[in-house]
Amino acid sequence: MFSMRVLVTGATGFIGSYLSQDLLNKGFEVTGISRNPRWIGTEHWHNSKDLHMKYCNIANEDDLMDLFGIMGSIDGVIHMAGQPYRNDSPGIQPYFRNNLMGTINVLECCRAFDIKKFIFASSYAVYGLGVGQYNPIYLPVDESHIVKPYDFYDASKFHAEQICRLYYERFGIESSILRYAKVYGPGLEEGVVYNVIQKALQNLPIELNGDISIDFLFVSDAAKATLKAFERVSGFQIFNIGGGHASTLYSLCSKIIDLTKSRSQIKYTNKLSGHLSLDISKARSFLDYHPTKLEDGLLTCINFIRGEKSLYQL
Repeated sequence: MFSMRVLVTGATGFIGSYLSQDLLNKGFEVTGISRNPRWIGTEHWHNSKDLHMKYCNIANEDDLMDLFGIMGSIDGVIHMAGQPYRNDSPGIQPYFRNNLMGTINVLECCRAFDIKKFIFASSYAVYGLGVGQYNPIYLPVDESHIVKPYDFYDASKFHAEQICRLYYERFGIESSILRYAKVYGPGLEEGVVYNVIQKALQNLPIELNGDISIDFLFVSDAAKATLKAFERVSGFQIFNIGGGHASTLYSLCSKIIDLTKSRSQIKYTNKLSGHLSLDISKARSFLDYHPTKLEDGLLTCINFIRGEKSLYQL
């Protein structure tokens, strides 16, 4: 039986490790690229031995081209690797070197080796919306909403999207762009969901910056949507991948307090305001995408942090 060969860059990343497992479970032959020689899923995934790992920095075009050359035939690439946003900014160069030039390098390899299926992991950040940034023209934000990067991370992702479009128009590399909402889930030991759960389990006070709403995306939903987009890639498409609704931070914290039966108290530290929700109707229609309910995702995270469930059981 024919097995499609898929290359996943960033296979050691948070979404990438879930995605790699889903691909393996679906019967794909998966090769992962990472600059980190430790796959974070190794201690969790029972068949991680089936993932063929290669180690390379995508910002190095020559090394990447050599790696593609020795891998043999690849049916498609799912490009998850890149420089994530950091509050303690690493500076301008890492964003553009890894997110823009890294994407150009991977697409150049696709062009050179005649690979015609490409998925790019982008971000809702390209809209430039959020606390202290721009206000949405309308909510929920669909893929036709104005794109106005606010920060260097946002700009690096948006310009990488445009490169994907050019490679489709010039070289016929069919691409789907996935603009993920704010991802959370078991195994991510940072971010608002993880931090609030930790405080709730210890009955510590939870501080909020104001009336802020965020679209939260469960990690397994991000992986499943990505796999489906790869299976159905056609032409050039952009998809919002979100949780289906926005949740205020107060509502999020209240849900976590209820689910953990915590005695934590919620306190406001200032009056910041910001609201974002993604319209996922296109993903629902084209990708048959149905996100996990926030309460179910939070309970899964809580059970995992408590040690009541391991990743391969999710």
